[in-house]
Amino acid sequence: MRVLIFTQTVDQRDPILGFFHRWIEVFAQNCEFVTVICLREGEHHLPDNVRVLSLGKERHPSKIAYLKNFYRYLWQLRGSYDAVFVHMNQIYAILGGLYWKIKGIPVGLWYCHKHTPLSLRIASLFLDKHFTSTEESTSLESSKKCVVGHGIDTELFTPDPQTQTTSARVRISMLGRVTAVKNLEALIEAVHLKQSELPDLEALFIGAPTVPADHAYQKSLEDLCQKYGLSDRFHFVGSKPRSEVKTLLESTDLLINLTKTDGFDKALLESWSLGIPVLAANQAAQKVFRAYNLPEFFFTEPSDHAMIADRLKACLEYLAVPAQKEHIRSVLMDHVRREHNLYVLIPRMLKHLQKD
Repeated sequence: MRVLIFTQTVDQRDPILGFFHRWIEVFAQNCEFVTVICLREGEHHLPDNVRVLSLGKERHPSKIAYLKNFYRYLWQLRGSYDAVFVHMNQIYAILGGLYWKIKGIPVGLWYCHKHTPLSLRIASLFLDKHFTSTEESTSLESSKKCVVGHGIDTELFTPDPQTQTTSARVRISMLGRVTAVKNLEALIEAVHLKQSELPDLEALFIGAPTVPADHAYQKSLEDLCQKYGLSDRFHFVGSKPRSEVKTLLESTDLLINLTKTDGFDKALLESWSLGIPVLAANQAAQKVFRAYNLPEFFFTEPSDHAMIADRLKACLEYLAVPAQKEHIRSVLMDHVRREHNLYVLIPRMLKHLQKD
């Protein structure tokens, strides 16, 4: 099978989208040939059966230039692929949808977001399959919807027996872009409430701001830490390559994920894959806790600072018992490998895109 993929960035060093480099590698393992058209091309090391074409953002052309390049590639590549896979950016399904529909080429879109813009509804007219990670990951209901799991790189995010916690303190972390939607201030407020009961607690914010509003948000978080006398316990470590993210997570006792969403956050699943439990604030995680009879204090309301504080303390006390810690680690790791494994996800989507 030959596949044409559209994505925003092909750059293994990109702190947000670098994970997709591995997705392309796994596509290549399961396909005869893979052509990738991206908006921006950066550093990559891909197999010989992968070709990458850029619309040119790294050269700073105009949107008109992107559009010209899109249709130029569409013409040059005619007859060279059997299916189309679009990652998140539904505009490509609109721009090429009529052509692919006429040619009878199956089109699949990966889209995981509760927001349902008009462009997604238009793109849906041209899709054969709408792939999403969980039932909660999209608000667009359609017979084309395929729930296929989240696609976690379980080879990278697997525990290293040689890795040991280097911090003498109990360490918690939050992972992802420093932005208001991550609700990072709620953790600072919660720790402030239990400061005297958590004297050995250290917190890492792994990620960085990307736009001016995010930089202002990080400054407000730093000011809040200073106000509460927590500056020596909360550390902003910035963006890191994925291998370093793994090392930092493995030095963590508990991840905190307070994003206000119903669906899974990828950072949460990567942590579970490493055997790192997560104090979570989303409904999808709560369903998993209930399905496996795990303690419900690993779920919290995202805006209730007192509840977050109490449940953080309860989680750390639970994890201080080795048998309990090993049980929850095992359950969560097995869940990710069974339901959200990248090496299962790609073949599953390709099967959906095969012509009958």
